[in-house]
Amino acid sequence: MFVGAIQTKRRVLVVGNDGADRGGWGEALHRAGIDTVLEGSLERALCMAAELRPRGVIVDLAMEGCDPLQLATALRAHPRTRDLAIVAITHAVTDDVLELARSRGCDAVLARSAKPHAIAAVIARLLDRPRARAA
Repeated sequence: MFVGAIQTKRRVLVVGNDGADRGGWGEALHRAGIDTVLEGSLERALCMAAELRPRGVIVDLAMEGCDPLQLATALRAHPRTRDLAIVAITHAVTDDVLELARSRGCDAVLARSAKPHAIAAVIARLLDRPRARAA
């Protein structure tokens, strides 16, 4: 659903190419009052983030055929999206993955195997933090 450039405090853009369920945490986000918009393309996700103005972006690091962290870098460089909460989801949170994701602009890195309600709680906390006003 297209909502325009009106920012919604509890909306996140979920970027990944493995289907809408996302291991059950999509439903946990919904129960936490967080709306999700799904996108499978990094290029379209960047445009959607600037247009829809979600409060955050969740990017699946297991996306095939691309570097998903390019999205985090691009979001941080764009005036309308630089202060979004960015969360990376990965199969295994290692020191190397954590360091790389943070250096590219991610606020948090979460394991795909984490309990859905725990993932939703971390994302809700990031969405509710004070932030600078986007241009």
